[in-house]
Amino acid sequence: MIRVISQLFFKLLLASFCLSGESGCGKSTLVAHWLKQLTSSYPQVVTIPHFVGCDSGSSDITNFMRRCTSELRLQYLDSDVDDLADNHDLSDFTRVVEAFRAAISLGPSVIVLDGADHLGHALDVAAFKVKEMQWLPSSVPVSCRIIVTTTRADITYRALSQRKDAYCIDMPRLFDIRGKNDLLKDYVGSNYKYLDATRLSKITSSNLAHLPLFYVALSSELRILGAHKNADRLLESYVHASTLFDLWSLIFRRWTHDYGWLRPAVSRSPVPAIKAQVSRDRMNSGWVADVLRLFALSREGLSESEALGALQIMGYIKNYEVTKAHWEMFRLITEHALIEMPSGLLTFPHQSVRGTVEIALLGNLTSPSQERAVSPAFHENWERQKLQGHTVLSSFFSKQPSSGRMVDELPWQLKMSGNMDALSKTICEPRVFIRLVSLKGEQRRRVDLSSYWSVLKQANHKPEEILYQMAVKAEERLRSESKKVTKRDVRSASSKTREFSAIDELCRKSSDEEFSQLEVALVHYSSGKFLAEKGHDVMAQNLLLNAYKMAYPVVSVKDIYLICDIQESLGNFYLKLSEPSKAMFWLNGALRSVAEMTRVSDTVRHLI
Repeated sequence: MIRVISQLFFKLLLASFCLSGESGCGKSTLVAHWLKQLTSSYPQVVTIPHFVGCDSGSSDITNFMRRCTSELRLQYLDSDVDDLADNHDLSDFTRVVEAFRAAISLGPSVIVLDGADHLGHALDVAAFKVKEMQWLPSSVPVSCRIIVTTTRADITYRALSQRKDAYCIDMPRLFDIRGKNDLLKDYVGSNYKYLDATRLSKITSSNLAHLPLFYVALSSELRILGAHKNADRLLESYVHASTLFDLWSLIFRRWTHDYGWLRPAVSRSPVPAIKAQVSRDRMNSGWVADVLRLFALSREGLSESEALGALQIMGYIKNYEVTKAHWEMFRLITEHALIEMPSGLLTFPHQSVRGTVEIALLGNLTSPSQERAVSPAFHENWERQKLQGHTVLSSFFSKQPSSGRMVDELPWQLKMSGNMDALSKTICEPRVFIRLVSLKGEQRRRVDLSSYWSVLKQANHKPEEILYQMAVKAEERLRSESKKVTKRDVRSASSKTREFSAIDELCRKSSDEEFSQLEVALVHYSSGKFLAEKGHDVMAQNLLLNAYKMAYPVVSVKDIYLICDIQESLGNFYLKLSEPSKAMFWLNGALRSVAEMTRVSDTVRHLI
């Protein structure tokens, strides 16, 4: 039957395709197989897969649309120009939709949206509105094919089934006994011989036997149960599970019982322990349960070193420490419950695993933890568990050196924990703020900054004042030799081209290191431009003018673009204020800087 569906898919490639089925039936695997065939058969066609649940931002449809827009423009327009660079556009759902609709008509493309039933809210649009699929054009362009997987009970299925240009089909159940046995043998491997006819019959006739994910979840357990003293009892409980949630709950219970231990009741950890760890149930106790919670509460997953470091902050130290050997055992038993991404981060491969952790270990019965910040209105134990996890992770990442990973995770953890004071100070720290606004190709970070800014404003904070004071105080961190520079630096252009750019240098610095004059200028420029976009004109004008004053005498060949950017920003700023003469002065200056940059570049090439 699967082969028939695959053949039907390629015959109906001229129509958008909706594949529906219950969780764990193999929709994602089948779509991944189709993508592999498509890329080999039609290499000229752009394929863009998007798997909802792979990280915290994947459930936001605007992230999906921005990615499609960017990749299609790059392929068919040979341009990575970002029309959504303005912060107003980044927060405008309608503008994002318009750009997406225009991009999918540029050329042949196949776009996959796997797990549409797990889409959440996007910007100011509620989840149920997103799932009504109104962001799709009324008629998808002939050159674009969209594949969507969802469940039949979800709003997305109803919306797609009512479209004339969409073909909907249900994923068939696995009924063939031989197929079930082959699937089990492939996953269990050599331990398949442990299963006699009676055990095989119990497994293949269980309530979940029609779901391929059932065999995936069961396989790791079966490889271990051969030597387990309660093997038959455990197997009996697994095959009688009525849902994937029940199955994963039973598996987690065994893990925490067999491999976990509690941290000391009294710990010097900065994070207070929760007595009895929410429940008397052993399933909720110990480091195995704690690390699964941390994975669920992380933004994109955790690496091995990050997970072990976070456990130490929780109090698993000295005699209670989780060693490398314990971790290797954990990775062995969670082979199919956690996957390692190309980035080295470990995360949940399927929504059923994450959902079980959310409900059984975090007690979260509302929206997923990655979509909801801690609420001060709740004082229940399950809310305290969520707060504790975010506090642990924010404490860990706050101690890490400046990096893209730290900038992606730390502010998000502070937002989710509801720590607005720490969030405002963190995003206004120079090394963090510059990474959020200045690095090319990091559109998501600009979106993040707008999100953090909005949350702070809603909480009656004044982040603009903190940002302005940070920029002003940056001048106090000037190196003593930088304060002596008053004239334009005319050292050899060829020698200066080998230096790191000011952005690179600034992002590498710790919070107490001194700044060069050019780095201070960069802080003032970035802060001023952002404040101008947010409507704080007086602060923005002061910072932009001071940025030019400080950058002009010391700018190098590698950073000469900074002078041009400052002049252009001042020109646009005065245009907004309806002062055309000042705007013309600065925009003409930007043009002269471009000409000088071209001349110097030509000179350097001749010298080399």
